[in-house]
Amino acid sequence: MPKRKLLTDSGIQPKQPKIEIRLPPEIWQKIFLNLPLKDLIVARLTCHRWRDAVGSSPGLRDKFWLKFPHDRNITMINRNYKPPGTVPASNVMFQLDNYSKIGSIAAWWPQVASTVTCLVMCGCEFPVDVLGHAPNLKSLHLISARFRRTGRVNFKLINLRRLSLKKSRPGPLARLITRLEELEFAIVDEEDGEIDEIVGLIQSAKSSLKELVLDVPQGCLRMLSLLTELNLKKVKLRDSYGYCYGFFEAIVQFVEAHPAIEELSLFNPLELHHVLRALPNLKRLFLGFSDPHVEHEGGYLPEENVLPEIPNVALSNLEHLQIDGNAGTAGWPTLLIQQGARLPKLKQLYLGFIFIPDDSLSELLRHSPDLRSMTLTICGFDSWHQLLSLITQPKRLQRLSFSVSNVFTVEDDPFNCPAPVTSLTYLKVGAPGNVPSDKLRTVFRLFPAVTELQLQDAAYDGGFIEEMCRSLAQLERLSVNGLGVSCEATTHLRQYCHKLRYLRLYESWAIPPEDIAYFSKRLDNFYYNRINYHHQLYTRWVLVHLTRVRKF
Repeated sequence: MPKRKLLTDSGIQPKQPKIEIRLPPEIWQKIFLNLPLKDLIVARLTCHRWRDAVGSSPGLRDKFWLKFPHDRNITMINRNYKPPGTVPASNVMFQLDNYSKIGSIAAWWPQVASTVTCLVMCGCEFPVDVLGHAPNLKSLHLISARFRRTGRVNFKLINLRRLSLKKSRPGPLARLITRLEELEFAIVDEEDGEIDEIVGLIQSAKSSLKELVLDVPQGCLRMLSLLTELNLKKVKLRDSYGYCYGFFEAIVQFVEAHPAIEELSLFNPLELHHVLRALPNLKRLFLGFSDPHVEHEGGYLPEENVLPEIPNVALSNLEHLQIDGNAGTAGWPTLLIQQGARLPKLKQLYLGFIFIPDDSLSELLRHSPDLRSMTLTICGFDSWHQLLSLITQPKRLQRLSFSVSNVFTVEDDPFNCPAPVTSLTYLKVGAPGNVPSDKLRTVFRLFPAVTELQLQDAAYDGGFIEEMCRSLAQLERLSVNGLGVSCEATTHLRQYCHKLRYLRLYESWAIPPEDIAYFSKRLDNFYYNRINYHHQLYTRWVLVHLTRVRKF
């Protein structure tokens, strides 16, 4: 039987009512900022209002990257190259090989470049006019790239703040920059005048330059030591030339010439006393060690597999200390701290891939009353009680993350803590190594005020989860990536964790359907089995629903 049509008195079928949701562009932009890139592209294609909302927001444009040429089979870019339709993006990369020349792109590049703030030129030779069409350019990266010979340049890069040169030379940039703040470069050919070009570039930016990232030979460091008018605040020295004779002496000369440095990153330093003594304003120190057996003047350090000692020098302003070791054939390198070392303003401490002997760190923590965050990543300890004593030493600690590679001794007797640390609100516990789970439960009783907990890479049974829930009555956010967790564990979460608002569980949890329904309804955010039962599904449902409404 054919379907009957509903007709009006005039015999014309009534139209569907048009529903249109009008919101200011600022509101749409805030909504779109929460979408992943794939959904953001779909939203932009829905209607002209959403397209304009995405294109007019710098925060949304920052999510887009454009790459030219768009096809890997295209080996050159000239006047015949026609890119496909593009989105307004803040980030653009030109990627070619063997210094392929970029020809005339004036037909389409000015419109694309008008929104660009970050530009990467890789493996190409390009005219300087490419930069002149990007008035908002803030960050420029040259990777195996070079400038074509050009005549007079009639523009300035007034917004450029960051410049990175990797296997590239600055060319005419010294004449174009006005307020460069960050410079990263590596010297490829020390004998070809490259150092002179870099020094000239730095001199042109001496009034504004604050940060240097260097991978240079000692000759360049000594020349930079002569530029005492620089007011550097942040310096990172890479280690490609670190094994050369006299390189460390050049580092000492460099830091002595720039005592205003507040943040310093060093790789494989031979010793720290002379460097740190020259920097009274140092606030952040990063030490990396790729090889604990550092060769120096034809021999090795006096003690193999021992890191340079943290000296007893005046570091009254240091707030952040990070030390990354590396396991060699002899095991984790050992951290040594000179007796009497004091860091009274230390707020953040990170130690990774090192062995911490008994009492080497305890005294330092005892005299760091402002320590707020401590991370111990894959570290070794003499004993389990030593580790517990260290993590309870700072009484104002707010964030703690630790994972243990090995503990030589696990005591049978319980650990006697003077008083629980009630300031700690964030706790992350990684693989406990050879520590039994019944010993690991002690950690929860030491930090009863924790509101956010992450458990990583270990087997957690129902008894462990029950002890955790009983001890952490204030828990609001929980993330567990463990092995062999039974459905009994979710019963403890429902029974004891009444303040829980965020729960992230991985596939190793066996959760019955009724628990999934309970957590989805009660919690603000529930993530299980790669599905975010609130944010992801709800956001996509809203997007699809509004898209359908706008198409009526």
